[in-house]
Amino acid sequence: TAYYWWVVFVFAHDERAAYHLSELVEDHAYRTYDAFLASHEVELRALPVPEVARRYYEQENPFLFDLLCTIGDGEEEAAAAEAA
Repeated sequence: TAYYWWVVFVFAHDERAAYHLSELVEDHAYRTYDAFLASHEVELRALPVPEVARRYYEQENPFLFDLLCTIGDGEEEAAAAEAA
């Protein structure tokens, strides 16, 4: 939560700086994740997919479109509940 409030503080003073900060964090996350995958590729390819992940991605939301529709449906329901 400290990061969130830091970004809110930065945003209040300089929107462009806050967006730039987010870009830096996203870039760091990508590079860290990519380096992890590169250095552990052999081990990761040998491991089975955890059942909870398989169920979520293959059974509950097999395609990104389905996942986004599920999220949209939830947002629509929340909006309807607020309007009532």
